[in-house]
Amino acid sequence: MSVRQCKKEVTHREYLGWQAHFLQELGIPDRADFYAMQIATEVRRGYVKKPSSVALSHFRLKFEGIDEPKKTKPRDVEAETAIARSRWFGMMTKPVKRS
Repeated sequence: MSVRQCKKEVTHREYLGWQAHFLQELGIPDRADFYAMQIATEVRRGYVKKPSSVALSHFRLKFEGIDEPKKTKPRDVEAETAIARSRWFGMMTKPVKRS
């Protein structure tokens, strides 16, 4: 499918979903990836003194931002509530006239 034909047939929302799916699948090895990791593990075991120290996980490729979810800061619910209340009361109360 050409790029021009793809642009005509695929909506932007479908494209974004497609990209999200590919990014999610990028960090998950498939059967061929596992075979390649096993072959690399066995080749490496032939060159080291302690073959049992070589693990299959040593050959798993890691992609930035995909293998580990982003860590978020813990929320301070009380502080957020106080900020929301002060904004709400600031918008809803009448200004006081001072003489």
